[in-house]
Amino acid sequence: PATVDRSADAVVTDGATFLPQPRSMEELVEFAKLMSKGGPMVGKPFRDKPGACLAVIMQAGRCNMDPFALSLKGYLVNDAVSYEAQAIVAMIYSSGILASRFTYTYDGAGDARTITVSATIRGEKEPKTWTSPKLKDIQPKNSPLWKTDPESQMAYRGAAMWARRHTPDVLLGVYMQDELEGAPPMRTVGEAVPRATMDLQTGVISQPEDDIE
Repeated sequence: PATVDRSADAVVTDGATFLPQPRSMEELVEFAKLMSKGGPMVGKPFRDKPGACLAVIMQAGRCNMDPFALSLKGYLVNDAVSYEAQAIVAMIYSSGILASRFTYTYDGAGDARTITVSATIRGEKEPKTWTSPKLKDIQPKNSPLWKTDPESQMAYRGAAMWARRHTPDVLLGVYMQDELEGAPPMRTVGEAVPRATMDLQTGVISQPEDDIE
């Protein structure tokens, strides 16, 4: 068969994005190796780790994002990679799943303040909503911005929790720092799992009747 030169298809740009387009698994692996040598242009959890770079490339690809930019928002927490809530909101927008951007409605004052996040999923007519607990009940609050700019933190976290509830396919395997900082350490296959477990979305600790292996 005739050979088709697709070298011009290796990178796609529309003026707003400039994304690599590997055409095979071999090219994807080579790109991951190159990315792992990016030094300060790559987040610390991914430096000199081609496998981790391959994972973040695939996560970024699901949402049409720059994997280098996404990696810079990644952190290692409890032996797992988590992302700033700001990056997660960017992933939701870039995925194209929304017909409109998020709207934020605050209610109450001080520690009793809550936020309701609304957005309409593409192809649907009615917006879906998520309402936060009271500010005093949101845990953990490890970022200093919870004290200096709580409204922004509530908005970022609220959008991420909205997506966790209504579009879990976008955030599959992606967690905020706060979600993992409040959770027990990750364990390897074969290790005993403690009886008490924590729901990463609600922070509720439960005590199962039987041990789980």
